[in-house]
Amino acid sequence: FAVKKIFSHKIAVISTAIFSLEPYSLILSNGIYSETLFMPLLLSGFFFLLFCLTEKKPIFAYAGAALLALAALTRPVALYEIILIPVVLALAGFGIKKTAKYAALAFFIFALVLSPWIIRNRISLKTWQLSSLPDYNIYYVHASSFCVWLGEACNADFSSSRETNAKELLKDFFSGHNPKKYRTLGLEFIKNDPVNFAVFYLQKIPYFFLQNNYGDIAQTFSKNNIFDKPLLKEGLQDAIFRMDTAKLKHYWSSANAATAFILLGKLFVVLLTICLIGSIALLFSPAYNKQIIALIFLFIFINAVLSTPAGHAARYRFTILPLLILLTVLIIQHIKSFILRNQKIA
Repeated sequence: FAVKKIFSHKIAVISTAIFSLEPYSLILSNGIYSETLFMPLLLSGFFFLLFCLTEKKPIFAYAGAALLALAALTRPVALYEIILIPVVLALAGFGIKKTAKYAALAFFIFALVLSPWIIRNRISLKTWQLSSLPDYNIYYVHASSFCVWLGEACNADFSSSRETNAKELLKDFFSGHNPKKYRTLGLEFIKNDPVNFAVFYLQKIPYFFLQNNYGDIAQTFSKNNIFDKPLLKEGLQDAIFRMDTAKLKHYWSSANAATAFILLGKLFVVLLTICLIGSIALLFSPAYNKQIIALIFLFIFINAVLSTPAGHAARYRFTILPLLILLTVLIIQHIKSFILRNQKIA
């Protein structure tokens, strides 16, 4: 409905059909994950903000703020999306005073929806935090992944204590509450080598767009362990990035239905990424609202940057996959229209 209202019925049908039939989306939609609830809340909140821009009515910003708050209760990453509210109000042309007034009310609604959970945390856990998960993730996900990326260059003390701390973390997370310990450990390790951490972070961003879990799907329906194959253990993606011809030849020589399916998944996400880059051209097309396209890019960028170090790229990308597919359909339609116009001229 949202895509139909902002773009067209045809674009909405094609985008929805692709998302509905894409194998990983189909599998994940039938599982119990935080994304199952998070995605509809997050995207609904975002589209309400777009409606605020197109309809020039602040009530849509208020509805978007409420939905983003509900999404934040599912996954804290939605907390950062509220920066879009004043941006949308300003682009809608409300002026400085009205933008500030409407944004303040939207932020109040956002805080009001979150307040019962925050009060609960204060009473039960003696903290004003909405969630302690980011503190645990600083150590367990960000710092630990950084250590693995460093390899032998990783601090020996940190590396040797990771396994012990990981076991203690699970106990603290499920039966205790000591997030400050892990936030301190993680931040101390990262602060000791900020330049390399920045490089690690930037290098991980492409994986957010290019990794997929088609191998996991193939494994689910396979009688044998498909990951026993050397190349699948080490990763086809790494072989492609490094242009390792020996591994690529081995891949083709041992290809079967499972590996072909995995390759299909990789081609799909590569196509989405190419179209995402190509859709920058939509910003210069009079056929589309440049502000809406720019906001979609900003929304995708925020989610990609915040989710990059956490791994599980396909799962975290799932929440913005409908937007990636939407941009893909739009740029393909744009290219098609361009070709048809040139043919008529010729």
